[in-house]
Amino acid sequence: MTNRDGTFKEPDTKVAAYVKEKKLNMLYTVDTKGDAWTVFETKTMPTNFLIAKGGKIVSVAAGCDPSGLLAKKLSEKLAKTLDTEAVDVQKKVAEETAKK
Repeated sequence: MTNRDGTFKEPDTKVAAYVKEKKLNMLYTVDTKGDAWTVFETKTMPTNFLIAKGGKIVSVAAGCDPSGLLAKKLSEKLAKTLDTEAVDVQKKVAEETAKK
């Protein structure tokens, strides 16, 4: 089982509106002081952390990649961690882009 969640620096009202507008089905927290960024020693937003059972950080991927390449690489690491098949996110992004 995996969880997808996010920590945002913006005020809760702004984040709540964004989550509703984008129809995101995820848990999130609001950290306007940026304490989580200090704990995880990151300055780039977004930064994706893949954390395995027991709290081991398996992967850190900083930045945003609209092509899906970054998500594809994270999917591969997640699949390896969970011993399951990876999703080719980059291919799915390309297919959705071609439809438009």
